[in-house]
Amino acid sequence: MRFREEFELRCTMCQDWWPITMEFWQPMNGMQRCRSCWREYHRIKQRVYSADERHRLATHYRNRINYAEHREARRAANHAWKMANRERVAEYNRAYRERKRAA
Repeated sequence: MRFREEFELRCTMCQDWWPITMEFWQPMNGMQRCRSCWREYHRIKQRVYSADERHRLATHYRNRINYAEHREARRAANHAWKMANRERVAEYNRAYRERKRAA
């Protein structure tokens, strides 16, 4: 940390000094890397994940299992919401049919 006209921090990745503002730093991610370096880090990490076929297949398989495990609970929750908001659903359906009728 240093002080020039305002307090600044040094990014450990790009080694540049940036003012301590939300424009340059994301405290949620930590104050070791500046905002642009975090963006670059996540972009590179995602590119590695999507390039690795084993990782892609494992993620796809895990997502399918998660969907199957929670499907009935999700359907029940959707049904309960629709029963609690019948007027809202009916109004949406009416408006939808009117839009489609014009087309």
